[in-house]
Amino acid sequence: MVRAEARQEGAISFVKHAIMGDFSTKNAGDVTFSELHGVTFGDLDGDGIPDLITGKRVFSHLESYLDPDPYGAAVLYWYRTVRNPKAEGGAEFIPELIHNRSGVGSHLQAVDIDHDGALDLVTSTNRGTFIFWNKMRAAKGGGDPGWRDQEVEHANPDNHAANLGRCFRGRRSNRLADLRS
Repeated sequence: MVRAEARQEGAISFVKHAIMGDFSTKNAGDVTFSELHGVTFGDLDGDGIPDLITGKRVFSHLESYLDPDPYGAAVLYWYRTVRNPKAEGGAEFIPELIHNRSGVGSHLQAVDIDHDGALDLVTSTNRGTFIFWNKMRAAKGGGDPGWRDQEVEHANPDNHAANLGRCFRGRRSNRLADLRS
């Protein structure tokens, strides 16, 4: 994570704040995985603070042994941002596992697909196209907490947009346009 800081003369400088290093370093929540490719930010828990969402892209290096953990789980994590004046940069990042079999592709999108006020997650990987429906805000009203995952059927594995379009049939509206932004 790199944070911008304003200087007296109006110039901006950047300060590096490590969230996750390699397997030999101390990492947030003791979570370490390799092959991070897609990343996005979004307020997943509704606290008004953007959270970091990322995961492992499995076999992105085609078993070239450049990856320190090529057979690791295909994880998807969100790092909950918590303000803490004692932490480096004034915030700490707490890892929360969303899924351990999907991973992320080279792109990950956080968008409110079903108009319930909560950001849902969409990613296409070499394991499929996935939508993760955010149920955290529903839980505050007595619903099931956490995430509900849906793998989109792969009639055409080379056309992930068509796969996502099939997923939205029967919903209140086709929100595929939001995903293309």
